[in-house]
Amino acid sequence: MPDFSNILFLTDFDLTLTDGVNIPKRNLDAIEYFKQNGGLFGVATGRAKSTFAPQLGKVELNAPCVLSNGALIYDFAKDETLAIHQMSAEQRDKVLRMYNKYAERAVFEVEVGLEIYLPDDSLAINVNEYTRRHFEWVEHVSRQVPLAEIPDTWLKAVFTAAPEDIPAIAEEAKTFGLNGVTSLPFMLEIQPEGIDKGKSARELANMLGRKLVCAGDAPNDLAMLKEADRTFVPSSAYPEILALGFEVVCDCKDGAVADAIERLEDAKWD
Repeated sequence: MPDFSNILFLTDFDLTLTDGVNIPKRNLDAIEYFKQNGGLFGVATGRAKSTFAPQLGKVELNAPCVLSNGALIYDFAKDETLAIHQMSAEQRDKVLRMYNKYAERAVFEVEVGLEIYLPDDSLAINVNEYTRRHFEWVEHVSRQVPLAEIPDTWLKAVFTAAPEDIPAIAEEAKTFGLNGVTSLPFMLEIQPEGIDKGKSARELANMLGRKLVCAGDAPNDLAMLKEADRTFVPSSAYPEILALGFEVVCDCKDGAVADAIERLEDAKWD
C-alpha cells in the first residue's frame, strides 16, 4: 500500500477538482483512497469563505483550506482561522480610486462591477450582468450595500466586466500599483500585497510539516503551481498555464485530481 503521510495535496476547486458543476466520482474515490493512506487533502480557491462553505457537502476534506486566493487559511473542521492577510488602507483606497475612475465616466459598454470579500462575507458595491454570472457560478449572491457600510477588513476585491475588457482593467490596476489575477474570463481579482495562493499554500504545508502537492488550471493558481513540490494541471487548463510545462493530467471533467493521485502512487512518492 502507498504511504501518503508526508503529503498535503491542495487543489483548486472550480474546473480542477470540479467539472464546473460537480466533482467527478473518480476524484471522490481517489481522494478517499489518498486520505486512507495518510494523505491530507484540502482546497485552495479564490472563493470566499462564505462562497466555498456551501460546497463542503460535495467532498470530505481532512485539511484546512486556502481561501480568497491566499488571504485566508481556514480550518472548517475546527471552525478556526489559521492565518489571515487583509488589504491595507492604502490598497483599499487604490481599489476605490480605480473603481471611481470607471464609475465617473462610461469607459466600457458594460459598467464595471465590484465585489469585496471579507473574512466571513462577500459584499457588492456595484452589480452588473457579469457579477450576476459570478453569483450563479458560486451559487451565492453577495449583498449589495453602500460603500460606507463595508468594513475595512477586505481580503480581496473583484472587478467584473466583459471578458474583452478585463485586459484593459488589469493594465489599469498596474498603474495603481495593484496586481490582479484572473480565474474566470470576466473577473479580475485584487488581493493583499505580497499574498497569493502559493505563499499561503506553503505556509499551510509548513504548519502541517508536509510536502506540498498542488493542482490548478487558471492564472490565479500560477503562484501555487510554481511553489509546490509537485504540480499537476488538467488538460482543460488555460492555454497560458499549459504552455508553462507543468505535469499535465486529464481534463477536469474526467477526474484530473484522481489522475494526479494515481501518479503520486505510481511514483512511490517519498
